[in-house]
Amino acid sequence: YTSLALDGTYGFFDPALRPAMEGVTRNAEDLLTLVNDLLDLTRIEAGKWPIETAALDVTALIQEAAFRIQPLLEEKGFALRWRLSNSIPTIESDEMKIKQILVNLLSNALKFTHQGEITIGAQDHPERGGVEIWIQDTGIGMRPEELPKIFDLFHQIDGASTREFGGVGLGLAIVKELVGLLQGEIRVESRVGEGSTFTLFFPYRLEGKS
Repeated sequence: YTSLALDGTYGFFDPALRPAMEGVTRNAEDLLTLVNDLLDLTRIEAGKWPIETAALDVTALIQEAAFRIQPLLEEKGFALRWRLSNSIPTIESDEMKIKQILVNLLSNALKFTHQGEITIGAQDHPERGGVEIWIQDTGIGMRPEELPKIFDLFHQIDGASTREFGGVGLGLAIVKELVGLLQGEIRVESRVGEGSTFTLFFPYRLEGKS
């Protein structure tokens, strides 16, 4: 309803109300994200989130995830830089879960980057039996003591009472759980003021899955 009011569906809208109405919209979106994140964690912990495997074109999957965040890219004036190898093989995994992981990491990269660029890359690692995907930003970065805690529930990089970046600290915890469900790995490298790189590894196929 706030969106309908803002776009004039109900007739004249006093411009003086716009900041307040936009605040209501943001808060509603934050609450929806929180509810969805908590539901995701509950399903994972209860073992009620089945894995649905299919043959996946990794390059196409990355491009679809990037398309999902295109409005955020345009809002901040960013264009993604691509570093995709030409020889990335098909993998057998869960499309929706990998897409959720990528969208979450890309959104985080955008949230914590004010200037510079976001880069996403991928390459085959036959010696390890899988594919590596990385997302690199030139954002605020993290202190070394923060890195061991970033995947903890409710941990926030900006822990001040008035936080600039929003969020409740569930996104990266969900990412780690999803990566584990897909028998993959995630690691992060970061330096304050220089940005962060999140690196994902997914096996060609999941053990125990036909």
